[in-house]
Amino acid sequence: MSLFASTTKDKAKVPSKIVAVLDAGTAKIGCFIARISGEDGKLEILGWAVHRSNGFKSGSIVDMQKATRALRSTIRHAETVAGCSINHIGLHIGCGRVRSDILSIDLPLQGRVPDADIMAAASAQAMKLLDSQSVVPLHLVPLSWQIDDQPESDQMPTHGGQSLRVKFHVVLADRTPVETLSKAVRDCGLEPYVMAASSFASAVAVLTAEEAADHAVCIDIGAGLSSLAMFSGGNLIFVDSLALGGNNLTSDIARLKGLSFDDAEQLKLALSNPSELAAASANPVEIEQIIRPRVVELFETLEGRVTRAGFPSLCHGRLILTGGGSHLAGLVKMAQFALPGCQFEIREPVRYPGFSEFSCGPAFAAVHGLLKIKSSELQASQAETTSSNPPQDHKQTNADSSNQTSYAKRVSRWLRESF
Repeated sequence: MSLFASTTKDKAKVPSKIVAVLDAGTAKIGCFIARISGEDGKLEILGWAVHRSNGFKSGSIVDMQKATRALRSTIRHAETVAGCSINHIGLHIGCGRVRSDILSIDLPLQGRVPDADIMAAASAQAMKLLDSQSVVPLHLVPLSWQIDDQPESDQMPTHGGQSLRVKFHVVLADRTPVETLSKAVRDCGLEPYVMAASSFASAVAVLTAEEAADHAVCIDIGAGLSSLAMFSGGNLIFVDSLALGGNNLTSDIARLKGLSFDDAEQLKLALSNPSELAAASANPVEIEQIIRPRVVELFETLEGRVTRAGFPSLCHGRLILTGGGSHLAGLVKMAQFALPGCQFEIREPVRYPGFSEFSCGPAFAAVHGLLKIKSSELQASQAETTSSNPPQDHKQTNADSSNQTSYAKRVSRWLRESF
């Protein structure tokens, strides 16, 4: 089983679970309530609602009263459609300058072999250190282990030593914007149960396991933010975000054409419909010339950040675009001015039962990813329980089934550690 492409076999019957996720951004606020089957992890959307956002800018809350009111009305609408009430909700986080960092933790071993207790102590020490830096860790993933002066290894050592150094990849965000969003959610009577970086959630929705295992980058272009997640060897190795998105392009059109923001947005969207542009007496070449510099700025900035962090160019592997801003007509052509030779692909998430055509587009990739994460977590936990208590009348003889269970354990542990 994998976050990117999961299969399950021989599951014991377990109850379904109701989960909810929130999509709170600059342009829209969405609440999605789903039932996850305990047997096979299949998702069914029970109800959803999407309202126009209010009180947000660049993914952060700038007016608490307006934002809370908008969140509450969207959540209540979704509950009404779903026919049930919710108490907990998952969030994808784009605010607070979401970014990657590397953190090394040193622990005494005194001859012990590293085990789960030692890793828990390393994680706790890392969390304590991060807490003192006014940041919120969204993901804490071990990258390498080093016993004494021996070479680093990407596998946890099976022998002891005197000291252990664990190197973590940390995805973090500034504390204040994240806590402000959490408070607004709690003011709506809900408790956040998981917080995932927006780019990671989107990547889970649109990348395949093979792409993540090789080398792939997912860029989610939103209204106020664009975020990036890079994978290699099946691991999340780099995350970054930029306060530049579709609204910046709209503002450029409004400023240079002397239009209101709403009229400029309609003109931008009409790029994919020549008849609408003609009706508005607009020249598509002129509109493209207005917005192209921003698109180039976006991709050049992300490319610069990736290479300065010591990673290969964005053109090195698969480059997948998603998010509401990826709908823009001519986006790939304009992006290639910044990154000539790159092979771009715009991708939508897989559609689950209950999703409308509208709500399964690229703009909702992070929502689909959050739901997929919860589905995989439920399957992994069930696989872990089943393997710990196997039925007496069933013998597992399929090597693939054994591998699936083993991988499910690793996914379950990784989810618990990184969220």
